[in-house]
Amino acid sequence: MNKTIKTLLIFAAAALILFLMYAFFLQPAPANQGAVTGGLITVSTQADGSSDSADIVGLLAQMRSLQLDRSLFAGQLYQSLHDFGVNIAPEPYGKDDPFASIDAAAQAVDAAPAADSAAVPKITVSSRRPAAAQAQ
Repeated sequence: MNKTIKTLLIFAAAALILFLMYAFFLQPAPANQGAVTGGLITVSTQADGSSDSADIVGLLAQMRSLQLDRSLFAGQLYQSLHDFGVNIAPEPYGKDDPFASIDAAAQAVDAAPAADSAAVPKITVSSRRPAAAQAQ
């Protein structure tokens, strides 16, 4: 590429960057808009000084007044749907404090009084690796 073309491209890119910086950061907000700007954040306020909370409250009131047609659930098509979900067997929970050391968790389990020893799983800590892991 020609040196003149490279120079023109560099100046064009620099001009574009300066324009974008002015447009986003330095350009003042119009007086009639009633917006408070700071960088890329614009907080609009209404003429009376309140924020958009009145609009949000109005939308909330409209949402609460919605009525759903429940006859959809009584239809034959809906009744013919099947649940293909998988039941997940309950698993024992891990440590109460996930950031505690393994030794502290084992001591806490050993010290905890168990009302039903079958319901509370016993955690044993071993520094040896399982045989399947050693073979790899």
